[in-house]
Amino acid sequence: MVDDGSSDATWSLLGTHIAKYPNLHGIKLSRNFGQHQAISCGLAHSKGQWIAVMDGDLQDDPKHLAELLATAKKGYDIVFTYKTSRKHALWRNVVSKVYTSLLRQLNPQQAVYQSNMGNYSLISRKVLNAFLQLHDAERQYLMLLHWLGFSHTYICIPHKARIMGKSSYTFHKLIKLAMVGITAHSRSLLYLALYTGILFIVVSFIGIGVSYGANGTSMAYIAALIVFCTGCILSAVGIAGIYIGKIFTQSQGRPLYIVDEHMNFSTNKKGMQ
Repeated sequence: MVDDGSSDATWSLLGTHIAKYPNLHGIKLSRNFGQHQAISCGLAHSKGQWIAVMDGDLQDDPKHLAELLATAKKGYDIVFTYKTSRKHALWRNVVSKVYTSLLRQLNPQQAVYQSNMGNYSLISRKVLNAFLQLHDAERQYLMLLHWLGFSHTYICIPHKARIMGKSSYTFHKLIKLAMVGITAHSRSLLYLALYTGILFIVVSFIGIGVSYGANGTSMAYIAALIVFCTGCILSAVGIAGIYIGKIFTQSQGRPLYIVDEHMNFSTNKKGMQ
């Protein structure tokens, strides 16, 4: 279990459970590094031949682990889960569907990605070894699995309502996560900005021709065109800035996460991963 910088009594509570269940292990990160970095930390410390990833809110029932393993042993290296229904707020489900549709349009390699897919999954040791070779500073677990390839399938499972508490994903965080997913796994937005620029060059020549043929100009038309084109330019610069920022982050070479403390491992030394 990975404690990703929680602000409650999770770590001490985990220690109580480890005393009862010696096969349970705990990793505490020095701060909150993000869900997918925490998943990467858990994977890096896993030693089994089959490795399952599951969120800690219990909206995904652990009883399906047996079904995941049985399906994998039919000859698959990755078993994903599709939720028959998502027990989230309506706005979050709508945002998820829009994001998934946009992602599949911008990156055909992620065509199998669905809005009802979750991190609840099972991978083989072979997949894990390949996953650990990836050093993307910004990452999303499921998309990296899709990029790796390997034989995969999925099972359908119900999604349970949250027992207590609420998700830490606000609307702002979901939008930020969506931008990471799109820009970290696709360069399509850069080409979209280029194609938009070419389109407006063509439109501007047409507009000049129409205005010249009409022996006059419309100031309102010109003003609107200038404002619109300026917006497109700023958007293109913003898109380029996002990618430049990612280059900067990747070039820093910082670790994905920093381990503050281990519990029930062979060593409890602090360190970086």
